[in-house]
Amino acid sequence: MKTTILENGLIECYFKALDVTYLVDDMDKAILIGMALGYYNKNLQSK
Repeated sequence: MKTTILENGLIECYFKALDVTYLVDDMDKAILIGMALGYYNKNLQSK
């Protein structure tokens, strides 16, 4: 997961494995969503 802090204070996150970009206002939310996407991605690969 790659994160970039934007000028307006939002955090742009890019999850490369699923080619997903999302915006959050808090790094804790970014990490939580990243973990959920990682779990989702892992379960997709195991099927």
